[in-house]
Amino acid sequence: MNSVSAHTVPVSMLKQIARSGHVYALPRSFGALVKAGGAFNPKLIGVNKASTITAFCSKHDTSLFAPIENGDLQPCVEHAFLLSFRAVAYELFAKEAAVLSDSDRRDMDKGLPYVMQVVMQQTNSDMTTGFQTALRDLQYAKDELDQMWRSKDFSGIEFGVFSFKAVPDVMCCTCGTPSFDFHGKPLQDLGKLDVRMQGFSLSILGARDLGCAFFAWTKANATVSRRFLHSLIANGKAAVSHAIMRYVLEKCENVYLRPEWWEGLSKDTHGFLVDRLRDAADLNTDIRPDALIDDGLRLVDFSRF
Repeated sequence: MNSVSAHTVPVSMLKQIARSGHVYALPRSFGALVKAGGAFNPKLIGVNKASTITAFCSKHDTSLFAPIENGDLQPCVEHAFLLSFRAVAYELFAKEAAVLSDSDRRDMDKGLPYVMQVVMQQTNSDMTTGFQTALRDLQYAKDELDQMWRSKDFSGIEFGVFSFKAVPDVMCCTCGTPSFDFHGKPLQDLGKLDVRMQGFSLSILGARDLGCAFFAWTKANATVSRRFLHSLIANGKAAVSHAIMRYVLEKCENVYLRPEWWEGLSKDTHGFLVDRLRDAADLNTDIRPDALIDDGLRLVDFSRF
């Protein structure tokens, strides 16, 4: 069967934060940054083109994800599995594309001074190694999830859900392998390429005037994921949504913003967030232990139940 453009964040949910059918997208992937000329400012995109992958055939996309498409998400292991499966499939699709674009990146230094060519070639080599390592870990995760789906045994899934009293201004479907928690404590060393990194999926979604941040992971990823969520909870009930936003803006791809929300932020806040996006993407900059520590910004106004 032919693959179709499947939405990792349902269009029905994106429409709730859209203006005239458009949302802002964060340019975090290599392809998006190239299209944006290297600029990190969010760009408007139509909801029908947002969050799509061509990884599933029409039949399987419809039947597999039907339980989570209508917005009636439940804190249950089946929904945790489906959200995780969708996020891992998206990340796997994105990393495969990034690896395949290696030859295009190698040609981007043509005509530049020799010193800049050396720097760009080394950067590209580091990027390709990182993409290949991530692809290895994602393929392992996908194989795990495939086996669960075939056996219909989801007992290997764990999850944590934060419910909100409003539709979030920011939605996403992504995977994460954090190196530090929300208090700057180390979780794992991403530089150890021979070690499989532990991670989780994160889906921030909204429907029917409510929202949630849904974390899910397999038991093989439990050590890091549990510690990460415990540090998030330790921020306190009132600060959890702000902490999640710090993580999303620091680390996540496949993120979509309500236009009125983004445009309503101050010019200084825009500059701060764009700088944060740029720094997080800079391979020549070490990951900061304090990246997720409370910076005082209060960017969202939805509160937890």
